[in-house]
Amino acid sequence: MFEFNFIKNKFSNLIKVISSDVNPKSIIFDLGLSSLQLSDEKRGFSFNSKNFLNMEMGINKFTAYDVVNSFDKKILEIDQVQSEKYKQIAQQRDEIEEELYQLDNYILDATKSEISRFDNELNFLQTLSLKGDEPITPKLFSIDSRQNFYFYSLETHSLYKTRSLSGEFDLFLDLLDAGINNECISDIEFNSRDEFALLFDCIGELYFFSRSGKLIRRYAINVERPIKVIALEKSWIILNRNGMIQFIDQDPVYLEIGELIILDAIFKGNKLYLLTKSELIIIDLVNIQ
Repeated sequence: MFEFNFIKNKFSNLIKVISSDVNPKSIIFDLGLSSLQLSDEKRGFSFNSKNFLNMEMGINKFTAYDVVNSFDKKILEIDQVQSEKYKQIAQQRDEIEEELYQLDNYILDATKSEISRFDNELNFLQTLSLKGDEPITPKLFSIDSRQNFYFYSLETHSLYKTRSLSGEFDLFLDLLDAGINNECISDIEFNSRDEFALLFDCIGELYFFSRSGKLIRRYAINVERPIKVIALEKSWIILNRNGMIQFIDQDPVYLEIGELIILDAIFKGNKLYLLTKSELIIIDLVNIQ
C-alpha cells in the first residue's frame, strides 16, 4: 500500500522539505498550471479579462493587482529589464530546440538499398527504399539543403538523386561520361549552396562540382588515407582518422587528439565535432587555420 503525503510549498524549498522529517521514495509534482486555469476568467490570469487581476498561484500572499498598484515604480522597472532578459534567453532556447529538431539522422543499409531516418533523439521516423528501373547498391550518400538524397553506386560509377524524402531516384551524374575513371570515392559532401565535392582517397584529389553536376575544379590534397570532406562557409577541409587535417590550398596540420581514432566528423557553428570510440572532441577551427 502506498501512502501519499501532500505538501504545499515552493519548488525553491524542495531541499528543505526533503531534509526535514519527510523521506520520500518518489515524488509526484503538481505543476499547478493548465490551459483550463488560464481560460477561466475568474482566476484573473489575463490582462484582456474584465475580472479582477489575480494571477495568484498556490501559496502566493499577494495578487497581480497588488503588484501593479502598490509596488514601487523602480522595482517594476527592474523587473521589466529582467523580464526582457528572460525573453531573450527563452528565444535563444527555442531557436536551439528548433535547430535540433532539424538535425535528423540517416543510416544507409547498402545491403538492402535502404536509408533509415531518425530524429535528433534517435527515434525512428521512416525507411526510404531506393527504387529505380534497375537494382542499385549504394556505397555512399549525402543530402543537399532541399532534402534530396544523392548516392554513389560503384556498380555503375554514377551518382543518383532521389526526390525529397522519397525512395524514387534518377541518374544524376555518370562519372564515366564526365571523364572521371577513378572509382575510389571515399566521401560525398554538399555545401550550403548545394555545390558538392567528391573525395578520391587513392589519388589524393578532391573534385568540386556545381549544383548541376558540372566539374569546376580539382584540388590536390596531402592528407594520408583521407576519409572525410567537410564543407565550410567558403571552403572545404579534408580529414583522416588520425587527426590529419587540410584546408583547401593550405598545408595539412595535425589535430591534438593523441592516439584516438576518428570515426566521423561534422562542422557546426565554426566548430569541428570529432566522434571517436570513447570521446566527442570539439575543436574551434579559428585556432587552427
